[in-house]
Amino acid sequence: YLLPVLQLFQVRFASLKRQNSYIMKSVPIGLSNVGFVPLYGADLRQKVLALFSPQDQFTAVGLYLLDRWWSLEDILKTADPARDGCVEVETLGERIVLYILNRVVYRAMEMSSDELPFLCHGESDNAKILWKDGQAVGFYSVKPSGSLCSTFLTQCYQLPIMDSIFVRKCHRDNGLGLQMLENFVECFKEDCLGLRYPLSKVMYKVCGKYLSLYPADRDLLWEVESVGRPSQRTNIANKIQYLPFTEHSVANRVGAENEGVMEKVTSRIQEAMEYTVEIVVRF
Repeated sequence: YLLPVLQLFQVRFASLKRQNSYIMKSVPIGLSNVGFVPLYGADLRQKVLALFSPQDQFTAVGLYLLDRWWSLEDILKTADPARDGCVEVETLGERIVLYILNRVVYRAMEMSSDELPFLCHGESDNAKILWKDGQAVGFYSVKPSGSLCSTFLTQCYQLPIMDSIFVRKCHRDNGLGLQMLENFVECFKEDCLGLRYPLSKVMYKVCGKYLSLYPADRDLLWEVESVGRPSQRTNIANKIQYLPFTEHSVANRVGAENEGVMEKVTSRIQEAMEYTVEIVVRF
């Protein structure tokens, strides 16, 4: 790669307060703030060249694609009118969009205190990006029933499990989380569908909205741990009945669980953060 050293790159940052509002900043391009990042986490064979802000060497603000630098906000756009709603991730470009939404937008900018970082999506992971008005505004990913569990290599998932879901903050309160949950349900015909433990307060509310619209599905959605064996499932409809949605209760929800579960959560955080360090380009 040829670096345009001593040049300034105009970066468009999305405003968290106003939808479709952006803040322009100039970032110098040099050897000190450019590096390769692994696109698929633990799989280091696929990397992309990233530009980092001088103020934060762990958060990318641009990627080098097709012989030029692109701001993340520009990569999250599409001119294809067919990209609308939940679209399955298939191409390399869509994998890059998924990476940005998960690793940069969600984890580095918008993750709430009661949420956990998602693991990096693998090259063949089942995922869909939610497109709206020409922008990638969210995603969800699924572990299909029968697929091999990466944590327990000799065990397979016992039911389809939605293991990640995210909507950008500037697009929330518009029913998009519910739209993705409905899409997930429509794609699978099993009698039980899983959502990865622990669910956030926002996701409990999305599930509550879904169950109010489809009361016949009260035994369909389960909060699951590990591979989702019957003993590792909790009925979401039953849990919502006894779950007060207060800030205090949510902040202490994970701490109230048993120590064995807490070890799994801690392991997940460590695994998710393991591949965050960039590799600086040397010439």
